[in-house]
Amino acid sequence: MSPHFARNLPAWVVLLLCLMLSAIAGQRIKADLERHAAEEFAQIADDLTLHIQEKLTAHSLILRGGAALISASERVTPAEWRSFAETMKADVLAPGMQGIAFNPLVTASGLSAHEARARSDGARDYRVHPAGQRLIYAPVQYIEPRSGSNLRALGY
Repeated sequence: MSPHFARNLPAWVVLLLCLMLSAIAGQRIKADLERHAAEEFAQIADDLTLHIQEKLTAHSLILRGGAALISASERVTPAEWRSFAETMKADVLAPGMQGIAFNPLVTASGLSAHEARARSDGARDYRVHPAGQRLIYAPVQYIEPRSGSNLRALGY
């Protein structure tokens, strides 16, 4: 061992200890950051899951209400659908929902009668679209609120 190294040995030992302590501290900080990031991710995922579940529950309630109306009515009228939609208060139950639509199943043979009935219910320009032959149609016959872009959905 050279006299120069021996004389500086305490400094080298201190340097080595400081490097080791820095490496250990760095590893702990990294582990803490990773744990914190995982906890934050889990919290965000839980919040998102809850939000999705709440939305699905709201939509399910609206669908069940619509099914009950359809089951209880011999023929759902525009006034009944409007009353149902207003009573459901979808804007409160499911914020962001653009509308509640009634889409009856219509066979190809019943298409003309369906369009005529919709026109007699007050939708003067009602027609099923896009055009084309299909075995079964499920056009939007009623939609609430009946305004704005919702009007374009009629017959689709």
